Amino acid sequence: MKTIYSLLLTGAIALSIASAPAQASNYGEKEGSVDAHKFLTDTAMLPLRTAAVGASLVIGTPIAIMRCEANQVGQYADAVSTELTDKDGSAPLLLVSIPGQAMNLVGTLGEGIVRGGKNALGAWDKPFSEQSFSLD
Repeated sequence: MKTIYSLLLTGAIALSIASAPAQASNYGEKEGSVDAHKFLTDTAMLPLRTAAVGASLVIGTPIAIMRCEANQVGQYADAVSTELTDKDGSAPLLLVSIPGQAMNLVGTLGEGIVRGGKNALGAWDKPFSEQSFSLD
């Protein structure tokens, strides 16, 4: 019984999908006017843009991670120095913050991966730019 229902469901899905291309509006029609130079330039740039995004992901993402980590460690160092020089500073607070800083570094790893990926996808419009390699 289950087999019959699954076959009927599969058949219904296949029939509904088969009619989808026929119902697409403007299927196969040319758009108004096509700028030939822009079209050919975009086509020629496709391999370069693909290589730029790949290189930016491979090289730019670790750079973004290191920049985020350096920024986070710098903020932590400033906070520690402020706490040590303040007359109301607390040594136990500094000791307790060490595990939190270790966990915070894991969070900045994720932040660097996201920023590096976002910058790498920006390489599609500006291949091999400083921003795509997270150098800006």
